[in-house]
Amino acid sequence: MVIETKIRTRFITAGLIAIIITLLLFYIDEGKYNFEGLFRPDNLIGMGFYFTALFVFQLVIQLAIESLQTNKKITGLLNGIISAFIMIVILASLFSLVA
Repeated sequence: MVIETKIRTRFITAGLIAIIITLLLFYIDEGKYNFEGLFRPDNLIGMGFYFTALFVFQLVIQLAIESLQTNKKITGLLNGIISAFIMIVILASLFSLVA
């Protein structure tokens, strides 16, 4: 029961984060800071690819971190480092679009 809840939480969290990042990227890139035309069929196909790639990437990273079988402090540190790296990449891409 506990394992099922942990797996379900892992999938829900990865899915929500993947949806948020995908919508942000498509809002900036395809929508040109506008929601018009964002949900056209051709954009939805692209969103599906982005969502799938981000979702799988997050699950692989989570499994890799858990397979190290380290204590919670090191796992939290690794999660923080990976999250910080991803955030820096996203912010750098946002600022390069503005400049």
